[in-house]
Amino acid sequence: MNNNSIKDQAVYYLSLIKNGCTYKEKEDFKTWVNENEEHKRIFYELKHMQDSFSNMSTNIKKQMSKEVFEDLKKESKNKVIKNLCIAASIIFCISIGLLQTHKYNNFEIKHTYLTENKIKDIFLPDASHIVLDAKTKVSIKYFDDKRIVNMEEGTALFSVTRNKEKPFYINMKKLNIKVIGTSFEVNNLVNTIEVDVISGIVSINSQTNELIKLTQGQKMIFDKKTNLLVLDKIDPSRIGKWKDGILIFKDTTIIDAFEEFKKYKDIQPFLNDNVQDLTLTGSFKLEEFDKFIFAISQIHSLSSKKKGKKISIFK
Repeated sequence: MNNNSIKDQAVYYLSLIKNGCTYKEKEDFKTWVNENEEHKRIFYELKHMQDSFSNMSTNIKKQMSKEVFEDLKKESKNKVIKNLCIAASIIFCISIGLLQTHKYNNFEIKHTYLTENKIKDIFLPDASHIVLDAKTKVSIKYFDDKRIVNMEEGTALFSVTRNKEKPFYINMKKLNIKVIGTSFEVNNLVNTIEVDVISGIVSINSQTNELIKLTQGQKMIFDKKTNLLVLDKIDPSRIGKWKDGILIFKDTTIIDAFEEFKKYKDIQPFLNDNVQDLTLTGSFKLEEFDKFIFAISQIHSLSSKKKGKKISIFK
């Protein structure tokens, strides 16, 4: 992002902070300002300028404005330009704030989201809806002819409003997804990408060509290392149940099941080598973690010890 774009974003957040903002907007600002030092530097430079103007007395502000307009009438060109620059810097946050607010609310300025151990809802200006799972990072931007989501990691449930003139793209390394309007889940893991379709049609593409189209109840698993693609079937009603606080496992290894719980809970599992690859099938509510421990202990005749955050599972 160039400095002008960063400045635009900074002005938008200054406007929000000055006029009041929601909890969600506060969280978005914290994510953005801490992304890198340049964001932080430009934001606080503009804030200092805004604060300096706010602290001026009303008489000084009026006098500055009066001088500018008087100079337009009678002073030298250099002085006019100088005073105009002063005036422009003073009203910068005000004059551009409304425009930037409009652009931001319509996602013409990129939004970046990084969830921790919470699920986040995102409502887009075209009535599309995205639910981000815990430990997920995405950025979203709308253009005149397309809607773009860059998905770096994690899991998201998409409900995309149909618009043939403005297709919706989800970009990941090696693969991208193109949709016109549909509901589906994307799981961008370390070694695989999984796509489950609830309704509509989803086009899966490599960087050069279309690989496959998925329809309702179809599941695709793409291996990032081998580039192999596997198709399967899935019950659409079971897709995205994590948003309701339910984890569903089907022949899932115990170590992977623990990784799912770790997204939402501050736990430190220790699994012996001879139990990590044992599998589990079933569904568990997030608040039923103890039930999950009891289930794997009974199914595989395992023992468990729990001390604070640490949980040991062994034969």
